[in-house]
Amino acid sequence: MSGNGSPQEFEAGAKVAFELGLTLSHSASTAEVYGAYQDSIDLGRRSGTKEGLQTGGQAAFNLAIVSIESQDTKNAVQAYLDALELGRLSETK
Repeated sequence: MSGNGSPQEFEAGAKVAFELGLTLSHSASTAEVYGAYQDSIDLGRRSGTKEGLQTGGQAAFNLAIVSIESQDTKNAVQAYLDALELGRLSETK
């Protein structure tokens, strides 16, 4: 998605990427799941909407779990920090 999309487009993208992450978590490689959740985090942050930020926050939390399961501590910590940040931001909307 280009950098000049509307908040609603970014929010919708975050939701789609989140759903893709959930779907892929049952059958795909960790890298594919990671990519989908990371896209959701990025798009949720860029949306700036309450729902977009919440979706991105949930994606970050799920990404932390995936990272822990693959013993990737560095990415797990970053994902938890992202989840906290996005959750906090969503509460201000």
